[in-house]
Amino acid sequence: MESPKAQYYVKVNDPSGDEYYVGPFEDAGDSFSFGRAAIDWLYRQIGLLKTANPDAELIKNKWHYQERANGFENPVVEVSVEIANFKFEIKELLAPAFTNVIQEVIERRFTEDQF
Repeated sequence: MESPKAQYYVKVNDPSGDEYYVGPFEDAGDSFSFGRAAIDWLYRQIGLLKTANPDAELIKNKWHYQERANGFENPVVEVSVEIANFKFEIKELLAPAFTNVIQEVIERRFTEDQF
């Protein structure tokens, strides 16, 4: 049976323009640990990049991390940062069995040649 809890993965854009994903992050005992595991991984990457590039500035485009009103079930994790020409964004991954896909907001990206 699938878990209704959210899991998180990290979208990474590297300086060469490549994009890849890390995760999903496994449960470590409580439902809040998904977000914590993603943020812990992100902090390690920031530390490594800051060590290799001491003058690099950390840009927090979005940093919203808190528990839900009903305890630690499905926390809010909205994080997007840039450092040393890397961009990291934590994304939520919901099990399809527990997601109303009809009501989901669909993002569509257009390129200039599509206009």
